[in-house]
Amino acid sequence: SDLILIGARPAVGKTALMINLATHAAKAGKTVGIISAEQPAQQLAQRMLALEAAVPAWKLRNPRKLLDDEWSAISAATARIRTLPIKIFDASAPDLAAVRIAAKGFRADVIFVDYVQRLKAKGEIYERVSAIAQGLKELARDLHVPVVALAQINRAGAAKATLAHLKGSGDLEQEADLVLILERDDKASTATLDLAKNRHGATGMVDLAFSPETMRFAETVRCEYYAPTPF
Repeated sequence: SDLILIGARPAVGKTALMINLATHAAKAGKTVGIISAEQPAQQLAQRMLALEAAVPAWKLRNPRKLLDDEWSAISAATARIRTLPIKIFDASAPDLAAVRIAAKGFRADVIFVDYVQRLKAKGEIYERVSAIAQGLKELARDLHVPVVALAQINRAGAAKATLAHLKGSGDLEQEADLVLILERDDKASTATLDLAKNRHGATGMVDLAFSPETMRFAETVRCEYYAPTPF
């Protein structure tokens, strides 16, 4: 029943991280529902395919550039993706009523929303985002599932984003049970995920590796050498 927010600046990799999380959850046997207010289902499927096949995403839009072994990888990945319990509802700027209907229809174990500021509600941006934050939290509680919603960071958070930089409303910070801030420099192959708010425990940073071509995130492992203790 938690509302989990993942905030980041544009082009940092919010949607890519969502696809990584959604695919991982589906492979673990969880039914996943995705509400995409920004990208059509076909584009999300291409991203999943690039991730699963480990083939550069740009090649999927330029098939003549694909090598024979990449075609084989895509064929095998397509077969695997078809079996995953992932359901997608894509609509340009749906309102909360449409989101609720889609979410109930998913019968999912986890719901992803991409992204908060693209959803439609009445009022100016502050009132609109406040209503959306409250609506998503109510959705999580009513359906007894986690709702993972992506959110834009405002321009003031371009250098080092904090909870205060979530775009549109302080109610995002208030309603969320967990808030994670994704940071990555342009074209960088590393990123950080800052668990800035956690109602259930500790906060802290997670170091991530990122492949821009396949849009794969992975947690980095820090190895430390300890000299054996002499007898």
